[in-house]
Amino acid sequence: MSYPQLVQGMRVVTAQFLNSLAYFEVLFCLAALCAITLKKQWPEYWSLGAFLATRFLSDIILIPLWHLSIPVPGQSPAIAHNAYIAYFYVYWISFALESVLALIVVYSIFRLA
Repeated sequence: MSYPQLVQGMRVVTAQFLNSLAYFEVLFCLAALCAITLKKQWPEYWSLGAFLATRFLSDIILIPLWHLSIPVPGQSPAIAHNAYIAYFYVYWISFALESVLALIVVYSIFRLA
C-alpha cells in the first residue's frame, strides 16, 4: 500500500470516527439532561441543563444541515448552498448562546462550592 492510499484510508476512518462522535454527543447530552431531570437537580443545575439543552438542539439541527451542505452529483447546487447558509447562522447563534451559558455554568459551580 502506497503512502497516498494509506493517507486516504486514514481520512475515511477519521471522518467516520468524527461523525460517530457527533452522534454520541447528541446521546450524551440527552442522557445528562435526563439524569438532571430525573434526579430533580434542575434548580441547582439549571445553567448546566440550559447549556446541554442548547447543545442538544443545535446538534439536532446542525447534523442534517451538514450532510445537506455537501454537494452531491445530480443535486442542485442551490440546496447545498442554502444548507450551508443555514448551518452558518445556526452554528454561530448557538455558539454565542453556549458561550454565555458556559460562563454562567462556571459562575454557578463556584457559587455552589
